Amino acid sequence: MATSPNEDYLISGGNDNYILLGDLKTFKCHKFDCGHQLPIRAVAWSNNGRLIISSSNDCTIKLRYFDLEKGTVCDQITSLPQMHNDFMYGATISGNDLYVIGGSTDSTVGFWKTSTTEFIHNSTVHKGFVWNVSPSPEIDKKFYIATSSSDGTVKIWDVSISDLGIAEPCCSLPVIPEIDIVGCDFTGSIIEDERLKDLITANGGILN
Repeated sequence: MATSPNEDYLISGGNDNYILLGDLKTFKCHKFDCGHQLPIRAVAWSNNGRLIISSSNDCTIKLRYFDLEKGTVCDQITSLPQMHNDFMYGATISGNDLYVIGGSTDSTVGFWKTSTTEFIHNSTVHKGFVWNVSPSPEIDKKFYIATSSSDGTVKIWDVSISDLGIAEPCCSLPVIPEIDIVGCDFTGSIIEDERLKDLITANGGILN
C-alpha cells in the first residue's frame, strides 16, 4: 500500500493481479491492470507522482504512468528487464527518482535506471529472502534505500549519484539471529520482534 506524494491517492496490490486506486478526496476506487500474471507483492509511487511501481510473484516489476492532475492511469505499461527467477517481494523507486530497486526471494537486490529502464546490477549481499525495499527522504543532500531480509539484516544503500554502477551497501545493521525482518523504513519498522525497533532506527545515526 502506498500514498501519492500529494496525499490525494492511495494504491494497493492484490492477489487478483490488479492494483486498486483510491481517491482520498472522493473515496471512490477503481482497479487497473499492470500486466502482472500472479499476485502483486509491493506497490510504490515515484517522488514526482508520475510513476506507479509494482512487483509480483510473476518475477517482474512493472511501471505504470499516472496523471497526477487528472487522477487517471495512463495506458502505457513498461516492464523492466526480468533479471530474477523468483518472486519479487519488495520494489520501490529512490527518493531522487533515478533508480527502481527490487528485492526478491532469490536473495538478490536489483537496480534499474528509471529513465531508460536499463538493468544495472544484481547484488547478492543478502543471504535470505529480500522482503522489503524502502526509500529515504533527502538526508544531507543524499538519498538512501534500506533492504530487509530473512537473514536477519537490514542493509543501507547510497543511491545519490546519477551513475550508480555496481551497487554495494554503505551500512549493514547487525545480524539478529533467528529473526526474520519482514519490513523496514526510515521512520520506524514493521518487524516480528519488538526488540529490533530501537536498533533499526538508531544504529549508525543514518536513520535518525
